[in-house]
Amino acid sequence: MMRALITNTLFVLSILLSAQALAFDVGGLSYDIINTTDVEVTGRASGNTATNIVIPATVVGSGTTYSVTTIGGQAFVRDYPPFNEQAIPALTSVIIPDSVTSIGDNAFAFEALTSTIIPDSVETIGFGAFANNDLTSVIIPDSVTSIGQGAFVNNALTSAAFEGNFGDFNLDMFDLNRDLATITYCTGAAGWSEQVFFTYDYNGPDSVKAAPINCQATTVNLSGNIETVVVGQGAKVEPVCAMVLASGEFMFSCNPIGEFSLENLPREADGTVVRQIYADGFFPSVRALTRSGVERVTLDGAFNCPSYNLPSNPDVIPASAGEMHSIAGRVLLQATDTPICALVLANGAYKFSCDDEGTYSLEFPLDANGQYKLQVYADGFAPAVQTFNEFDDPFNVRMARSSECESAPASQN
Repeated sequence: MMRALITNTLFVLSILLSAQALAFDVGGLSYDIINTTDVEVTGRASGNTATNIVIPATVVGSGTTYSVTTIGGQAFVRDYPPFNEQAIPALTSVIIPDSVTSIGDNAFAFEALTSTIIPDSVETIGFGAFANNDLTSVIIPDSVTSIGQGAFVNNALTSAAFEGNFGDFNLDMFDLNRDLATITYCTGAAGWSEQVFFTYDYNGPDSVKAAPINCQATTVNLSGNIETVVVGQGAKVEPVCAMVLASGEFMFSCNPIGEFSLENLPREADGTVVRQIYADGFFPSVRALTRSGVERVTLDGAFNCPSYNLPSNPDVIPASAGEMHSIAGRVLLQATDTPICALVLANGAYKFSCDDEGTYSLEFPLDANGQYKLQVYADGFAPAVQTFNEFDDPFNVRMARSSECESAPASQN
């Protein structure tokens, strides 16, 4: 009998410990682990009463970096005040990262959101996901293929725009939006010809048809924040000074740190704008975007990457400060002769090594120490950053693959 009791107790204890290992709190939010790489945000952590919430793209739990891919069902649903006098303050804004692919049932119901950006990573929006808020307009990106009943019920919508094909969309998603006058879709999108959405109000049933519009603006405006998750005394988010490049225009997110804004960017031939972000010590973030928007980009640090280049330890030569200097060479894969298309940056000058040989050439002024920092970045590769002077130039720059590095250091908690 005693042995059975001990066995049962140990069994229950193991279940409790397993449950604890599958959930954790970081930065005021709670998460459940989905698999070895992804987590679901399940809501506020205890004591979080913020009215503005930023959901990060990645989080660190027990030393492991996870991608936030799901906003769970009822994650931020609010106890409606008439039923609970002690309800926490309503959310007035939320930033959803472009890592999220699914927004669960009633995820943001009974809040006070006046606007939100649904990133073009989202594929499914659940039943009542944004019900009973104060949204005045909504844009559904072309990535969304499924929207549940009442997803935007009882808001203050006056417009709703769809950027993609008609998918598994519930036609009652806009109920109780009596001022909704316009539902638009992009000319050429499939499945839209006779769709009628219902916007029932208490005075009787009503409906509105969707109308086609030209969605292809000639230029794109991009802005947002660049950050990273720092592991140490608890995981925390810090802004990053980085180079942001798109359509030949660039800026540094360094004043203030982390913020960027590029406007009137011309599209590529395929209608996209390729947004590229590079920062010393981080893996690049390169993404093709189809529309204007505000991003919150989380960069992953590159740790313990192998180097295929000789070490540099240049002397300081202040007498050479400000002199123009030229370099040329190739960007290659590891110890091979395989060329790589990369961004080569030195003291503010940059060029891409995207010809058949991976060649680059730059001319730039030396800094106050008579030196220059050569930074080489390529999507899928670890950054290669070294300092040189006028007498110690590199020629070939050899790149390690991202898979050869660690994405995050071990937790120090």
